[in-house]
Amino acid sequence: MSMLIIVLICSYLINTVCSYTITFPTLRRNYAVVTNVNIKQISDYEKTEFIKLFNSVPLIMFKNQKINPIEYYEFCKLFDDKHNNEVIHPFEYSKVDIVPQIALRGNCYIKDLHGIKDTYLKYSDPFKNTLVWHQDIVGQGTYLPPVVSSMYMIKSPSKGGNTLFASLEDAYDSVDTNIKDKIYDMKVIYSNTKSGMMNSHFDYTGYNRVKSNELIIQKEENIITKEPLVVYSNSNRNRKALMLSPFRFVKFDKMSCSDSFDLYRELMSKNIVNKDNIVDVKWENNDLLIFNNRKLIHTSTPTLEYKDCDRLYYSCFLGTKSPIMQV
Repeated sequence: MSMLIIVLICSYLINTVCSYTITFPTLRRNYAVVTNVNIKQISDYEKTEFIKLFNSVPLIMFKNQKINPIEYYEFCKLFDDKHNNEVIHPFEYSKVDIVPQIALRGNCYIKDLHGIKDTYLKYSDPFKNTLVWHQDIVGQGTYLPPVVSSMYMIKSPSKGGNTLFASLEDAYDSVDTNIKDKIYDMKVIYSNTKSGMMNSHFDYTGYNRVKSNELIIQKEENIITKEPLVVYSNSNRNRKALMLSPFRFVKFDKMSCSDSFDLYRELMSKNIVNKDNIVDVKWENNDLLIFNNRKLIHTSTPTLEYKDCDRLYYSCFLGTKSPIMQV
């Protein structure tokens, strides 16, 4: 009888511990979807397993989570053991009052939610028509780029509103050897200038900005920071990635604007955002997405796709002490 009880207990524990399901929608297994789990009630074992998963898979969706901002923020912190509580997102006007590390983002009217009152959330003009590829906070110069970025979808639009991701690790792996030799110690110059950045006529992707960037670099105050182009993507230093954010890109250090953009276009079109390297994430309400901002570049699809639909989500850029590891 005692043996039977032990067997039943073991069976119960196994089923309890392994009750969630993980699927991989992509052939490269660089995107995981976790179902049948409530992140508010996960065990220490499950926490450990999810952290292991994040270390190998840079993009994880947790489906059907009903959480508040505090629960959301506490869950995000699991995935970076060097996190801090700095408020690093730039969205001061829409930060959540009880957790200022989280901001409300989207395309909708907010009457009164988390201290935000009578406010219309909307995207700036460049997001309307084009893909605005970027890494969060890269090139800003004030804070270290987060390892962990996250989105929690409160209300998804009935059409459009997808988020696209591209692997910067796989992008580096695909770079031709002669180009790798050329870029291994290269620095990227970023600017925070607002000159033309927020209008629909400005080429936010950077493909045709050579002339405007030649004007930007004439003023020293426009140059915010220089960051390495090639970095180690984990603390074990056994994998390399590109770090390239078009958001504030000006040029490569010690290279002309014209030559910089020749190289930039090649890296972006051939290695980073080619169709085989893109993961298309489709949203449902209560989806929680955790992604490694040091390993991925991302963009929303053009907001004109859902201009007549509401879209609302929490956005978390998790402050970190984790250094950028140049090769």
